[in-house]
Amino acid sequence: MEQVKRNLAILSKVKYLGLIFGVVMYMFVEPRMGSVWASVLCFLAGLSFILICENSRKIIMCEH
Repeated sequence: MEQVKRNLAILSKVKYLGLIFGVVMYMFVEPRMGSVWASVLCFLAGLSFILICENSRKIIMCEH
């Protein structure tokens, strides 16, 4: 059970890395595609990562 709690805590903290990944993606995409497309892709990438982590967390909670 301790392993499950630890995994849930890690997923709760890791999901915010999606914001950092989005900013990094923006920096690399913006010179090539412009600021509008870079902003859209940055938002989608960050949000997708957060949702993936949240869904994984919910699945782990449901299993245990």
